[in-house]
Amino acid sequence: MTKQEFLDRLRMSLHGKIPPGQVVENLQFYEDYINTEIRKGAAEEEVMAGLGDPRLLVLDEPLNAIDIKSVAYFRKLFRELNEKEGVTIILTSHYSQDIQELCRHTYDIHLLRAGL
Repeated sequence: MTKQEFLDRLRMSLHGKIPPGQVVENLQFYEDYINTEIRKGAAEEEVMAGLGDPRLLVLDEPLNAIDIKSVAYFRKLFRELNEKEGVTIILTSHYSQDIQELCRHTYDIHLLRAGL
């Protein structure tokens, strides 16, 4: 994916979901980041591979240590992003209820390192 394709997808993903000023701020942030990395010597393809697709959301324990009302809000938001917007969400959680309520496909991943 090129820089322009990424920014176009991001713009379409955010349009109508957050205030227009925040859309512009997000687009400017990513454009500045990409341009800075390219100026540092990275190839555009390298930078874009590192960013991934704006239609992919990776969340590490997103519902940990927040109040019950916020948990319900975020669960609903994640479902809507997936079902209505086609966003793929990779979620890690120690809470089986989060997994049961949010995930259609689950995988148990066990990582062990020496000394742990």
